[in-house]
Amino acid sequence: GHVDNLLKKGVDFIFIPHIANTGEPSSGYKYCVTCLWTQSAPDLMKSAPKLVKEGLNIKNLLSPSLFFDWGLNHIEDQMKKIVAKMGYSTKNVRAALREGLVNKKKFDKKIEEKTKEVFDSIKKYKKNEPAFLVMARPYTAYDANVNNDIVNKILDAGYLAIPLELAPIGSIDISKQMPKMYWIQGQKKLAAIELLNKNKNLFGIDITYFACGPDAQINQQMRCRTQKPFLTVEMDEHTGDAGIDTRLQAFFNTVKSYLGIEAK
Repeated sequence: GHVDNLLKKGVDFIFIPHIANTGEPSSGYKYCVTCLWTQSAPDLMKSAPKLVKEGLNIKNLLSPSLFFDWGLNHIEDQMKKIVAKMGYSTKNVRAALREGLVNKKKFDKKIEEKTKEVFDSIKKYKKNEPAFLVMARPYTAYDANVNNDIVNKILDAGYLAIPLELAPIGSIDISKQMPKMYWIQGQKKLAAIELLNKNKNLFGIDITYFACGPDAQINQQMRCRTQKPFLTVEMDEHTGDAGIDTRLQAFFNTVKSYLGIEAK
């Protein structure tokens, strides 16, 4: 949908890289691999008949293969090829990458500050007042069309919805329990389960999708490790608002009952 929208706007180039890993594994891990859909997204776009008909081709699709754990030199080489393909000079690529890294560090710092602010506020919650951690990949968590606007549904019900990116899980090491969890989202989600178990007022809502290979294994591990009510919402293009609303309301009631028992 996003690519189709850009093609209809007549853009000169569309940048969709092959992202093999993030270069930032969770605590205790050496690898942090992205899912196969993320790695192969450009190839999937090139094989979509509708997009090809709209004008997508190897000339206007910019899709470098990026292994962030290979270091800056690798990223620079890949981006120089892209810049040259666009017809621009490559002399400033490294400087641009360094500036990007500086800004990313500033962004990460803001995330840390916001995380502290959010979880400090949760500590002040009454013992029967829940908050919900939305456990979803970034490219689904912030797209209302993809997640059926589930975040706003939680907010409209009067509860705090916290994205996984704001969860303080950086120091949680689950590598001894799951030494071969190389999927980066699996590392984050399983660490988040430990966070949920340690925070009585915090409950998880996991957003997943049919045909997601990694989640087929990750979700089972999450269910085995959680020590409190936990909701998994599996979606596809046929998922409707009514079904999501019903699942959420039932889960909210379950959480209220759970907190009521704990409060006695």
